[in-house]
Amino acid sequence: MPISTTDAGAMANLFLNEAAGPHKEATLTLKAMGLMRCVLENRLRHPGMFGAPGATTLTQIIKAAGFGVQFAGFNTYPTLPASIQANIDAKLSIAADLSDPRQARYLAFVKAAITAATQPAPTDPCPTGLYFWRTAGASGPGGKSSLYQSLDGNDFYTLPAGFFPASHKRR
Repeated sequence: MPISTTDAGAMANLFLNEAAGPHKEATLTLKAMGLMRCVLENRLRHPGMFGAPGATTLTQIIKAAGFGVQFAGFNTYPTLPASIQANIDAKLSIAADLSDPRQARYLAFVKAAITAATQPAPTDPCPTGLYFWRTAGASGPGGKSSLYQSLDGNDFYTLPAGFFPASHKRR
């Protein structure tokens, strides 16, 4: 795992906690975590719109709480609530336990989180950008957001073209 105090460490922990799974299809998990990374990168381009005015790092985006906590429990990162830390620790423990029949799936899940956190961000597949994700089937973020894609247990949302002022262009 990347060092927890780095952007990669914060993202890897967030992905381990937020991504559904692990599932049999590790490539879908990696793709979903890549979409999560797109959300974070897009929010960093517009930090004030997502409760993190002045943010210059992905960790600051993850910890944002300006309009309410953006990622449950991660506003105090690297300190996490016991239940979230236990969830992450359990996944890491299973991934390392060669005697556990689930080990290979969990190891692939952990590797996907590390890859999504440490490799260059993937190209955002959504023309207007992805800005939110929710657990599949949960209520959406509301406002002007609309569902772009459901993937691997999460729903990914976009905002309409022209939502951001001209001074907030996507990179």
